[in-house]
Amino acid sequence: MQPVRRLKNRIHLEFDQFIKRDFGVQTKPFCTCGLCDPIKIPKLKKDIAIIYSRGTSQIGSIQMRLVQSTGHAKYVNPSLNIKGFCLQSDEIYKISNSNVILTKFAVEDISNFDLLQLSKSNTVFADIVDSKVNIIKLRRIDKVIASSNLQYNFFKDQNLKNVNLIYHTSDFRLKDTEAQQVFFSIAYFGSMSRIPIDFLGIPDLSVIKVPLSYDAFRKKPIYVKKLTEHSSHITVGPTVDKLVFKPFTKGLIASSIGATTLISKDDTEALSLLGQDYPYITASKDRKSVESLINFMRSTFLKEEWFLAQTKHRELLTYCCELRALNRWTEVLNFDN
Repeated sequence: MQPVRRLKNRIHLEFDQFIKRDFGVQTKPFCTCGLCDPIKIPKLKKDIAIIYSRGTSQIGSIQMRLVQSTGHAKYVNPSLNIKGFCLQSDEIYKISNSNVILTKFAVEDISNFDLLQLSKSNTVFADIVDSKVNIIKLRRIDKVIASSNLQYNFFKDQNLKNVNLIYHTSDFRLKDTEAQQVFFSIAYFGSMSRIPIDFLGIPDLSVIKVPLSYDAFRKKPIYVKKLTEHSSHITVGPTVDKLVFKPFTKGLIASSIGATTLISKDDTEALSLLGQDYPYITASKDRKSVESLINFMRSTFLKEEWFLAQTKHRELLTYCCELRALNRWTEVLNFDN
């Protein structure tokens, strides 16, 4: 007897709750970092099954993982089958001889029974992104994918088997988007749940609200015009649980459009990428310190400090590259298969 299947709905709008979804619209991948060899694009060896928990398939942190690279994978591997499955559907029991990617809520929700069934004839990967880490459950999964430097180091310290780092990238739909550099302007970009309430009263700090649904049918995100209007982004947010690891996604989005960021000195992940000599690091998360640094950014706009910040962000463009992301997913999925 199969266990009673638990239903969950985290987003009211979902297009594919109990239907196999084909991710295979072929799209040519481009190198946007200038460092990739376009001739050396490896082939994937196994079909791919991406499993999401009901109501979560349209969340940005799921779409911006392997999902946004699937069209590129199909371009290189036309005969490859790449399907999306709802965890709460019995369709998952038909998956065989595939690389199975458990997206972040699927890792949380999957039962031991389902995990055992999937592991019998597939290689199962856990891609938890910024979900809270459950080491006991991750030890039962064939391979674990980290999405940030701190998460990767934590997994290695826990002696998890077969851990690989695939850094959480930018939104590839922004590759032809540029932030204006005529005047200084700064915005908080992201979910309203992540911005400290007292920041909302900071003069001249705009808020670019990102919808929970990624809306993959759009060629450009709905907020793209507002992004182009701001030369800098604030990435300071509330402290998270010690077992939650946030990749520097806001910073990579800024990098991809030529913007800079205001970061916090306790954001170890951001510092691991931008370095301790990055010029716009606030010593505290309180409003007074943040306002003071915003004023400093304004006074140094298009000066030495600003150009250093831009240089630091340009060095992160490899993390925003379509071709690099595809190559990295291919390396990890092909390893030992």
